[in-house]
Amino acid sequence: MRPHPFTFFLALFSVLLAQIPQAQSRLDAYIQEGLKANIALNQESLEIDRAIIQLENASSLFYPTVAFNGSFTSGEGGRYFNFPLGDIVNPVYSTLNQLTASNAVPQIENTEAFLNPKNFYDAHIRTSMPLLNTDIIYNKRIQKSQLEVRTEGLVVYKRELIKQIKSAYFQYAQSVKAIDVFTAALGLIERTEVITESLIKNGKAIPAQLSRVQAEKAKIEADLNTAKNQSSNAKAYFNFLLNRPLDAAIDLESGVRPGTSASSDAFKNREELKMLEKVLLIQQTALQMERAYAVPRLSAFVDLGSQAEQWRVDDKSRYYLLGVQMDIPIFEGGRNTRNTKLAEIQVKDAKLELENTQKQLQLAISVASNNVQSELEKLESSKQLQTAAAAYYAAMESGFKSGVTPLLDYLDARTQLTNASLALTIQELKLAEAIAQLERETASDIINK
Repeated sequence: MRPHPFTFFLALFSVLLAQIPQAQSRLDAYIQEGLKANIALNQESLEIDRAIIQLENASSLFYPTVAFNGSFTSGEGGRYFNFPLGDIVNPVYSTLNQLTASNAVPQIENTEAFLNPKNFYDAHIRTSMPLLNTDIIYNKRIQKSQLEVRTEGLVVYKRELIKQIKSAYFQYAQSVKAIDVFTAALGLIERTEVITESLIKNGKAIPAQLSRVQAEKAKIEADLNTAKNQSSNAKAYFNFLLNRPLDAAIDLESGVRPGTSASSDAFKNREELKMLEKVLLIQQTALQMERAYAVPRLSAFVDLGSQAEQWRVDDKSRYYLLGVQMDIPIFEGGRNTRNTKLAEIQVKDAKLELENTQKQLQLAISVASNNVQSELEKLESSKQLQTAAAAYYAAMESGFKSGVTPLLDYLDARTQLTNASLALTIQELKLAEAIAQLERETASDIINK
């Protein structure tokens, strides 16, 4: 005995809803592939690398700095000084020569020298190190918190990508089901065409009825082509998210998972809150830094080098120089006071943003949970409608074959069956997307942070 043609519809949706564990594992595999290959996610990962380097730079400010410094200057003229050395010592030398009746002690001239050096070099290695600088301390804390913000931000992007991949996967699955529905509808209308031709031959129908069936067939073919185009677009978008060739095959195994309820405090798992907490910490650290502006900045340095004229290097040219420097701000036109007030405002704003986001996320979880329950109820209703439409079509087909049921009633029953089947696939999609949204709102996806 040949199976009833509507068994296809019932079997189709039964199979699609039955293999839940396998489908979820396959979807999870696609999600992991997307998390590894998505280009935008890889770009977000670069922000983490950038933040790590900035933290390392902030930490390096605590270490000594060693640098080589060299200079060469040469000139003539300009400022000079006279030192009357001859006028001072020549009388004494003359007296000595008179006493000794000799010229043993020569006369010397007054000295004249220019301040601009000629062929003078200075080369030294300077080692400097901060001893006390609150700006460096607070800057490192800020950079560390910014790295944590970037890290949590990457998790946020991952969760959003997971939701997009799930949605795209379900969209593609729904489009494939739509193709199956229209293909089955096309098979039914072709069966109707054969039946109508047979009825015309037996004098139980007129050619106009065949034209009506053929027009309905053309409409279904157009709907089928539209469904195939939509499916192609859905496949391309899904593969785009996974950074695969746009026409790569997608393995579909089943429908959606049953929904789970969310606790009232599930929003606490959201990385967005952790990010805002870190932002608040950054603003508080910036406020502490502004308030510490009057703390002295203390640093030390050591120079080891050589300086002389005519490129001379010897014991007299070599030198060392060390020192300690301290800076204490006294007056800055009130800028720091105003900056402190601005930092206090930033802290208050960050607290309000955190509080507001907590309430928004709590509301979003409640709405998403209610949506899942509502879509589950609608799915059960859609199943019942589809079953009823299949039974009604079976009765109309039997009546049409025997010439009792009018063609329009028969075609209307076929339309109801197709619409009910499409409504069921759409409702499955809505439920799947509602579950994905609930998982996103509760941050319940297990991902590799």
